[in-house]
Amino acid sequence: MACEDCPPSETQPPNRLLTIRCISIAVFILLTCAGRAQPVCFVQMGADTTICQGGTAVLHGPPGFSNHLWSTGATTPNISVNAAGNYWCQISYPTGNLVFNGDFSAGNTGFTSQYIYSTSSVQNEGYYAVGTNSNNYHPQFQGTGTGNFLIANGGFVSWANNQFDLWCQTIPCCPGQTYTLTFDARTLTNALPGRLMWTMDGVSAQWPDF
Repeated sequence: MACEDCPPSETQPPNRLLTIRCISIAVFILLTCAGRAQPVCFVQMGADTTICQGGTAVLHGPPGFSNHLWSTGATTPNISVNAAGNYWCQISYPTGNLVFNGDFSAGNTGFTSQYIYSTSSVQNEGYYAVGTNSNNYHPQFQGTGTGNFLIANGGFVSWANNQFDLWCQTIPCCPGQTYTLTFDARTLTNALPGRLMWTMDGVSAQWPDF
């Protein structure tokens, strides 16, 4: 998860709870990881500028950012204006991945789950593991990776036990910014397709089968 489009408005990023809910059957999950960074929630545009009739003024965008978009349509860090008015500058910048341990390289850490963690088996519904070979945790699972991934067994039993939230992490976000969420997921068994649902602060977005 990374921030792409940023009209920052606050000095401190509020926290947002990102949750993966496992609706049915076994899946593995890998959240794209590219390092962790704190989003910038406030930039300084400088003091107001006064110009005389017929004069010009140079407006400077926030320094240290690679992409600028002015209300005039200009994309340069600075613009020259010769008319009174309100001008704004929108910046965009890559934050790096805001998800901690998104590739599970650190193992079972950095997130919470209503599922039960196991280091040996996920044959019972409502259990999950972190490993590189799903068959090591369930004889009917097939799926390997070059690194760790989350292996989960969800279904009717886990739902009956109110085990909905498979992966949860609180992530700092800024109001008014656009974030991109990417992940890899697939079903580990031919029984039924796995289904996942993302929620952000309780607001759900259901995605297709995997």
